[in-house]
Amino acid sequence: MLKDEDKIERYIEFCRSKGVNDRGLKIVHDVISNPPARRVRTCSMSPNITSIFPSRKMGFTIQAESATLERASVYLKEFDSSVIGYWDQPFHKVDLKYQSGQRMVRVQSTLDYFVISDGFIGFEECKPYRKLEELEKKTPARYCWNSKNERFDIPPLGSYLSGTGLTYRIITEKDINSIFIGNLEILYNYVADQVVGDDKRIWDICVELLKLKGPMVLTELEASVPSLTRKQLFGALVQRVLHVNLQCDRLSDPERVTIAADPSQLNDMQVVSLGELERDRLVLSGSTREIEEGFNRYRCIEPIINGCDIKKVAKDSNVSVRTLQRWLSEYRKNGINGLNPKHRNKGNYGSKLSDYVESVMDDAIQSKYLTDQCKHRFHVYQLVVDRCQELNVTPPSRQAFYKRIDILIDSNALRIREGAKRAYQVTAYQGKDHETKELPFSEVTRYLQVCHIDHTQIDLQMVSVEGANLGKPWLTTIIDAFTGFVLSLYLTFCKPSTVAVMSVLRLMVKRYEVFPESIVVDGGKEFQSIYFEKLMAHYHAIVVSREGKPRGGHDVERNYGSLNTVFLDNLKGSNKLAKNIRQVSDSHAPSRLAIWEPVYFYHALIKFSDEWNKKSIKALGRSPEELRDISIRRFGLSDKRIVKFNEDFLMNVLPCPRRRGGKLRRNTPVQINRVKYWHACLKSIPREGVSVDIRYDPFDLNYIFVYYRSSWIRFRSTRPQHRHVDELDGAIFAEVARHTLYINEKAKGAGRVSLARAVEDLDEQAIKRSGSKKFEDKVCKEEESRSVDSDGESYTEEVGDAATNDYFRKSNWSLEIPDSDSDSDVEV
Repeated sequence: MLKDEDKIERYIEFCRSKGVNDRGLKIVHDVISNPPARRVRTCSMSPNITSIFPSRKMGFTIQAESATLERASVYLKEFDSSVIGYWDQPFHKVDLKYQSGQRMVRVQSTLDYFVISDGFIGFEECKPYRKLEELEKKTPARYCWNSKNERFDIPPLGSYLSGTGLTYRIITEKDINSIFIGNLEILYNYVADQVVGDDKRIWDICVELLKLKGPMVLTELEASVPSLTRKQLFGALVQRVLHVNLQCDRLSDPERVTIAADPSQLNDMQVVSLGELERDRLVLSGSTREIEEGFNRYRCIEPIINGCDIKKVAKDSNVSVRTLQRWLSEYRKNGINGLNPKHRNKGNYGSKLSDYVESVMDDAIQSKYLTDQCKHRFHVYQLVVDRCQELNVTPPSRQAFYKRIDILIDSNALRIREGAKRAYQVTAYQGKDHETKELPFSEVTRYLQVCHIDHTQIDLQMVSVEGANLGKPWLTTIIDAFTGFVLSLYLTFCKPSTVAVMSVLRLMVKRYEVFPESIVVDGGKEFQSIYFEKLMAHYHAIVVSREGKPRGGHDVERNYGSLNTVFLDNLKGSNKLAKNIRQVSDSHAPSRLAIWEPVYFYHALIKFSDEWNKKSIKALGRSPEELRDISIRRFGLSDKRIVKFNEDFLMNVLPCPRRRGGKLRRNTPVQINRVKYWHACLKSIPREGVSVDIRYDPFDLNYIFVYYRSSWIRFRSTRPQHRHVDELDGAIFAEVARHTLYINEKAKGAGRVSLARAVEDLDEQAIKRSGSKKFEDKVCKEEESRSVDSDGESYTEEVGDAATNDYFRKSNWSLEIPDSDSDSDVEV
């Protein structure tokens, strides 16, 4: 999306000069002046993995809905000098009208890209070739094969763009060279590197040497020029000072790359592509017994291939001439695999059921079994039996019906019956097979190429210095996919948030001063925040989403499993017993055995990760640290991958409070995260207040940063929160202080409730005591006011409690109460 009217006008004028009319210019203006029509997402049952690409050519991020075709096309457009601009998910939706059967269908479609270049202006759609073949069968009026151009076409889209001067094209994997795309991915890191005088001097030496000796292997050139680094070599390829065959030679395998000073020297060399090598490779199919029998048949026909008479060979091998002719025909058609016996095809495996029964079974499976009600198969079988009895046909056996259902139980059937999450559990692991190797980005080849960020709640109870239980903290980790190197660890007592993500990136840069090429994240909201995406775009890192695909994070998930089994489960206070809580005694409860304080545990965790990087074994018997050093020697690190920890980086990773903005008021401290902050400028704030941006440091709660009067001002807390420490210690000291404030606030509320209840109890007791005292005084007054007449029958009394007065009237006052020590009977 462009907001600069001058740039928009330049794009419009360029399109007008290429013959685009007013209707087409309106489409162009809608696309370039509006944001993308939608945000792409990764789904569990979809093969696509989305990513956000920071484009240097466009100056903003570009979405790629697939990790193969669309991201590969983005790299091609980034390096293509004829491409002036391109936009993902164009805002302008095209109307596709086509005939489907006997009715007219109208669909509004959002295409993948809109491209403006010297030779092409229009929409671009990326789809796998196999998907297009399926769509051609499903909707032939929308997708069809053009035999003249040997490409797929979208006739409704062509009709919609007719007369506008715009066009369209479909990109498939056949239009993309995976080797070329992999090389562009490596070189893209060096596009923006600065060229210094020392680089030019080394390049001149390399050019003179290659002109003198001719093309050389890349490692041989490095050995001939001792001061030459791999970073300088890739920079020379980007600046086109030196040349390699990017279409055929893999830069990820530098020991086999030929480099030259003149590109014409590379054209004279014979290059064999990977596809030809795969085509000529012999692949045997079948079991061991079938392959052995196929080779025995080949030995029989080998003399015939060499020119011997077939009748003589048949007599010597004791095989009929007709059989030898059949074997020879199969060999010429399918090679040696055609000679394998076809025992598996023998026998009658067809269905013995009648057509009526077949139709009843199919109808019951489709209408009753494959539904979201998830009915039991035995229940559906009873419905089949009932229907067959109505038709007076013999019903199928239960085993036959169950076999028919078992054939249909795949990921699609489970998706209908139990949902996408359940269906994902039975999908095959999408590894690197012979098909995915033909696509780009199918494997990781170097350090920092792909890194993973994820969170987990560790199974260990924490206690404070005073002995209070703090619960189980959350751990955020960054791991390199190629080496398994743990780049950063951050411990927090809050749920995963943007603060944890920014903090773990900050610690990574603090310790190693590197930034990944691409970061794989899950579908958490903290990875979809504006601050995270801006930070990734600022440091030219691609954000790859594995939302709904847990297996996409197998590197970091495996690391968490090792962390539990090797480290956490062996510490006192581990929560592993609580996984079966009904069998845990009070004496062995993890909360009672907890002894680890967060500060000491965090330092122990850092030490363990360092030992893990040095001593754990990964590929080829190498540790993660050794693999990292080897990768840096082979590929180097571009300037964009090296990030210094300075004030600029710190301001980029400082998070904002939950309320992004704040308001300053005169003589009123600013309160953030239950802490009050003060600065002298608050004395001169206007009476109506000032709205400002606020950032706080998760590692130091003693300060916040407020953007006031075009500069960042540091506010200081009114009371010290924790002692001043370095970055590593501050990460955990500030977190403990913040969590303590939360616990205190929570406990304070519960304590106030208890105090209020106690006050009410005391007040009620006082009221009861006061009421009983009044009653006693009242009785005394009644007795004093009662006066008996001289005749003994008349008396006067004050007005009082009627029941009490009646009781005293009816009492027998002649009763003699004996002494407590007397044994005599009571006489009335």
